[in-house]
Amino acid sequence: MKHLLFFLFLIPALALAQTDTAYVVKVGDLFYLVERTTQPNGSYVESSTLRGDLEQFSDYTEGAIVRRASALSQAVAEVLKADRLWVTIIQQDAGFQQAYGKSPLTDVQQQYDSTLS
Repeated sequence: MKHLLFFLFLIPALALAQTDTAYVVKVGDLFYLVERTTQPNGSYVESSTLRGDLEQFSDYTEGAIVRRASALSQAVAEVLKADRLWVTIIQQDAGFQQAYGKSPLTDVQQQYDSTLS
């Protein structure tokens, strides 16, 4: 069991010990994405991926921007819904408390308080 715990803590530590770098190199009319992973001892692994001419590289970059923006917009949409969700939660709790004299929301808060303490 101790060995398993050691490895569970070691893997994230190893992942944090390396540094990653990415940059673009233009050779003639072609663009390459170069990715380098450097280990703490200074050794590194480098790979390059052809991204094509200017039009292809532009399309690739446009796609990456759209994917990131889409993920961001989904996160923002969830945050904007939080206000309505809290109103619904508080209304449900108030109705339950009025009908049965007990607050489920208080119970949930106490569970989290004891977990975080």
